[in-house]
Amino acid sequence: IILYYIILYYTIVLLGYYRYYIIGNIGTYYITIYTYTTALLRISEDIRTRLDDGKSCLMTLLDFSNAFGTVQFDLLIHKLRLLGFSTSAANYMYSYLTQRQQAVVANGKTSVVLPLGSGTPQGAVLSPLIFTLFVNDMGRCLIHSSMHQYADDSQLLIYFDSEKVDLAVELLNKDLAAISQYCTENGLKINPTKTQVLLVSNKKSPPIPSVHVVVEGHPIAYSPAVKNLGMSFNSHLTWSNHATAICRKVYGALSSLRRMSVFTPENIKSQLVSSLIMPHFHYGLPIYFDNSCLRYIYNVRKRDHVSHLSARFLGSSFRGYLHTNVACFIYKMIKLPSSVPPYLHDVISTGTSNRNLTAMIPFHRSKVMDGSLAVAGSKLWNRLPNDVRSLPTLSAFRRACLSFFSEE
Repeated sequence: IILYYIILYYTIVLLGYYRYYIIGNIGTYYITIYTYTTALLRISEDIRTRLDDGKSCLMTLLDFSNAFGTVQFDLLIHKLRLLGFSTSAANYMYSYLTQRQQAVVANGKTSVVLPLGSGTPQGAVLSPLIFTLFVNDMGRCLIHSSMHQYADDSQLLIYFDSEKVDLAVELLNKDLAAISQYCTENGLKINPTKTQVLLVSNKKSPPIPSVHVVVEGHPIAYSPAVKNLGMSFNSHLTWSNHATAICRKVYGALSSLRRMSVFTPENIKSQLVSSLIMPHFHYGLPIYFDNSCLRYIYNVRKRDHVSHLSARFLGSSFRGYLHTNVACFIYKMIKLPSSVPPYLHDVISTGTSNRNLTAMIPFHRSKVMDGSLAVAGSKLWNRLPNDVRSLPTLSAFRRACLSFFSEE
């Protein structure tokens, strides 16, 4: 156990030190400042910016079969040395991974114990980190598209003029062939049946390719929506599919909780909603909320007003609560840049003076940018009084935001 935590600590420290080189476009969840939210934000902001320029986008989400179980030990150690790991650190990693055994228990019977010649320990925090390091060089074989990686989730993006959609598919297929070759050389296996392709466009009549994206010789059908790191992306980047899915989960959870509502104390209800319901809204972008959570907590009838209960439960209206969360994220981007990944530092810009913290709204041509953090987030930030934006600590800023938005 001690050796495990030594390796974990050393790996995270080294990743933090070399993050610009190692991490590439998208960081890993297992380094504190690199989360699914930052990854999704970078991807969506990039796509919106290119759509605003009149481009369309082909997004290919790759699925790897048994990704963590295919890591080759010797090849991994070679890559770690190239990334700057010392000989002793690489040897520690090799010692951690090798000489492991595995058996299967089924119906009370245990199979023969066999040695493991590849793969990372199942369920270990280090496993996604190790895999991220192992495939860090995958993007170097691409010529026409860009790659975003997040542990074992990899996606290719290619932007194109609408009239050149077939050419874009052809170029994307060349990069996918290069990825397939990379996987063969590194012991990885792409699962074509779970690979998805989404065409994103800002056009009223999106371009329709006459050819298919091909992975490992298998044509991939174009999907109207795909699930990307837990969020549903559709062809116009409207988040309507994601909002529908979240509402379905929330109403399902509330339905289960209501069955015991009469017998559950109010403080326990509040805790249940905080732990079981609110995380659905915190995941990714804020979506519409109709106060059903508050009605459940306080036994309020459907037609009764709940605004006063919203302030009691959240410290503000739910809209104000969401706005506060977004504003706190922007606060960290502007005033605590070390707390967010470097690839988000250019999303929102302010004046050069410490006294002038007004966000500059970027020029944009279409409404697709209205939903971006660069535009919508900047407008939200600028609504705050300058004395609130200038507060020295995040906790003080959060309290001031809750108060400000509750009074709007």
